[in-house]
Amino acid sequence: MNNTYECPFCGSVIKKNAKKCPYCKSVLSSDGNQSGHRNIGSFLRTGILYAISILIVLGAATVGINFYTKHGDELRNEEYERILLDAENHYLSREDFIRKLEDITFSRDEANKLADECGIDWNEQAVLYLKNTEMTHSENNRPLLPEEEMFDYLVNSRHFSKEEAQYAIDTVYN
Repeated sequence: MNNTYECPFCGSVIKKNAKKCPYCKSVLSSDGNQSGHRNIGSFLRTGILYAISILIVLGAATVGINFYTKHGDELRNEEYERILLDAENHYLSREDFIRKLEDITFSRDEANKLADECGIDWNEQAVLYLKNTEMTHSENNRPLLPEEEMFDYLVNSRHFSKEEAQYAIDTVYN
């Protein structure tokens, strides 16, 4: 019986009875969906869009755009740093890293470039995920699933590429 599921906000695997995601701190309902609470990133994005629309309505479009460009880039860079730290601490796949960057307005091309240049070894991310999550027995440090099932899990649920997943399987199972 599987007593874990993916957080609807950040995609981290969490316990089914969790009331709050331990990774992104989002409040969850008992069925694992959001309970009306939003995480701070969603409030921040909404607030910025609201502020921009007010400036445009008041006729201060030039000032508003200059302000947003300067401070928007700073916020975007801060969000990138937060996602980079999240990737390192929670063993995100390259694809999940790219998706999170796209969520904060990076284009797919920009996100791919950042994923290539950030210094993370994506093969090692898959290995670290297997070694340091609930997918491994704490007593003997061996994976919980047979190789084929673990490969499918890494590719389909955690979004590692087939190459990254195979590298992790070869490293951890041998």
